[in-house]
Amino acid sequence: MKKVLLICCYVSLTEVLSGQVGIGTTQPDPSAVLDIVSGSKGLRLPIVNLSSTEDQSTVPSPVKGFIVYNREENGTGYTAVTKGLYSYNGSRWNKLLSHKNAEEKILEIPFLAPIFVASNLVTGVPATQNADSTVLLTFNKLDYNFQNGVTGTAPDYDGYTIPEDGVYSISFAVDMRNISGDANGEQVVFVRRNGTNICAYGMQRKFQFGGISNDCTSSLSAGDIISFTARSTGAAYQIYNTNVSIYQSH
Repeated sequence: MKKVLLICCYVSLTEVLSGQVGIGTTQPDPSAVLDIVSGSKGLRLPIVNLSSTEDQSTVPSPVKGFIVYNREENGTGYTAVTKGLYSYNGSRWNKLLSHKNAEEKILEIPFLAPIFVASNLVTGVPATQNADSTVLLTFNKLDYNFQNGVTGTAPDYDGYTIPEDGVYSISFAVDMRNISGDANGEQVVFVRRNGTNICAYGMQRKFQFGGISNDCTSSLSAGDIISFTARSTGAAYQIYNTNVSIYQSH
């Protein structure tokens, strides 16, 4: 009799361990590991006080997929946290958007503010560049310089240091002209990350005056330095007004 009872207990325990768990129900959904049923009570998740989206000490050694409720507003800039649900993606805490949050984010999309805007306004005659030479673009006017990431010194700023990992959109417009007369050739502008080209845009030119503009998108890491170069072939040339901007798109 004891052996029969022991076998029955073992079978029952095996069913519990390998089946679903139901709270408030004796028939949990077969596709659910945990099925909670209640018409008057809610589920209370862990309530924590995150210091930033990069906080890995409040919840020691967080695992990808963890969900918590943050109760305080802490931090500044891109790593700031507010009250609400957060999920850990393996490297940082991301806020789970409510309907109100989603509406606010959608309204922000058409008005993404650049983190870096610079230009080079020429008032006299710029230096003459040899045909086929590649020139580092510099800027004498800063319209926006988030976290003081500009590189170089005034009036020859020459790039920008990316503040955090993310996907960035980079745009540029450069006015390049032959020093005299029409000449066949090509104009190219390069966007560089840490000295290596990551995108380029070029076009054929048949006349003395020309300009080139475009944008590109790239995944960048904190500390990457973005700079710009330009090249014109077929004749010696000069670079007049230049404008560039960088903004984080994701």
